[in-house]
Amino acid sequence: MILQASGTFKATAADLYFSLGFVPDWVKLRTLVTADEERIEWSRNMRSIEAFGGQDIDDDGAIAPIALGAGVAEYLGGDELAAASTVYIGRMADQDMRNKGTGDVISSWTLDTPASRTGKFNAGVNTTYVGVGSPVRIGYEVTATSEWAYIMALTNDGDADDEVTLSKAIKSGSVLSLGAMNDFSGLPAGTVTKAGFFLDSTAAVNISAQYCMFEAGTYN
Repeated sequence: MILQASGTFKATAADLYFSLGFVPDWVKLRTLVTADEERIEWSRNMRSIEAFGGQDIDDDGAIAPIALGAGVAEYLGGDELAAASTVYIGRMADQDMRNKGTGDVISSWTLDTPASRTGKFNAGVNTTYVGVGSPVRIGYEVTATSEWAYIMALTNDGDADDEVTLSKAIKSGSVLSLGAMNDFSGLPAGTVTKAGFFLDSTAAVNISAQYCMFEAGTYN
């Protein structure tokens, strides 16, 4: 059976353990914001000591091997976290951020300026979780339809005119779902980590506060 996982995360320049639920056979990671794009590709078929940690590919296409212990490695999981951690990351149990703010539940979206794709929510969002990259689903009662967009920019907490920029100009409607900007984030105390993969602190993509994505999977 082929298993796959993917998502976004914030790099920390510290070691990261990704809790997936399986040990992948291959992993791809890349930065999403910096002009100097970095990518890492790793496969369990990279069995030389020079490239055991994968291969780094920079924005010029130059490829450099990553030595054992300096890139990606398998992680078997099974660690119980005594305290909340930013080193061990996984999917949050509750992915809906509509009720995570300090005020009212996020329930409506108003499109203020269609040309710039900007608008506002009925209440302020929790910017610890919601920001650039957060998926939002807007629904329309009359037509019983909905559509998805992503937050491209957020000013303050998004409850004033034109504070939220979406990936497309979605007309005003009900907020049916509001996701976290990072699919994978720090795990809470008491979590027993799942199997996954390890990313070393020195890896080229692991730049502090850098917005990144990964894809991982198994072979047949």
